[in-house]
Amino acid sequence: MSNNFRRFSCTYGGACPALGAGNGLLYTNTPILTATPNAIASINVGDAIPNLVGYAYTLSGYLGSDSSVDNVTGPLTGSTTYTTLSTAGTYNIDYSSGSLASAMGYGFSYGNNASAFTASGVAPPIPPTPTPSTPPTSMPNTVEQRTQSPYGTDEQNSTADESVDELYVIEGNDKAENIDDLDLVDNKKKKNKKKASNKPLFEISSELSQLMGLQDI
Repeated sequence: MSNNFRRFSCTYGGACPALGAGNGLLYTNTPILTATPNAIASINVGDAIPNLVGYAYTLSGYLGSDSSVDNVTGPLTGSTTYTTLSTAGTYNIDYSSGSLASAMGYGFSYGNNASAFTASGVAPPIPPTPTPSTPPTSMPNTVEQRTQSPYGTDEQNSTADESVDELYVIEGNDKAENIDDLDLVDNKKKKNKKKASNKPLFEISSELSQLMGLQDI
């Protein structure tokens, strides 16, 4: 029996893929086609990951000469283990998502390609990751804030005043207990100097005067 077309995945008295013109054979069974990712061009180590959205594939599993008359539509998306940090070698393309549809009613399985492309060369050196700087731990402020003036700090001036009150002046047997006694010491020194000016520079005893034939000075 000759036929002009055939269709699969038909339900008796129900749905069936679009029929062709002329005589046709309808089948309830669903033959399966396998879609395998095609190989792609080689890349260099360190290159970006290839774009695997809508990757090309090869179908296998057609019956007879159906491959020449069937029409398959739909995109597939793949994945790979290759990364920009991978070393040289052969890498895969695996099916990730998407679906195909056959005008003749074929079903599909989605295969992988373990050696879909090659990465060659040497990866460029990876720049070192900068280490974030750690901010210094806050330290307590141990420096006392003081009011500065042309005459020293308040504390220095205060200390100087106290030291004046405790000043002692010692000269000979004269002693000033504090700053208030300085005038008394000074006056006493002047009187002593005045009295001393009325005394002779030296004295000669009367016996020595008689021996020398001198009179008392």
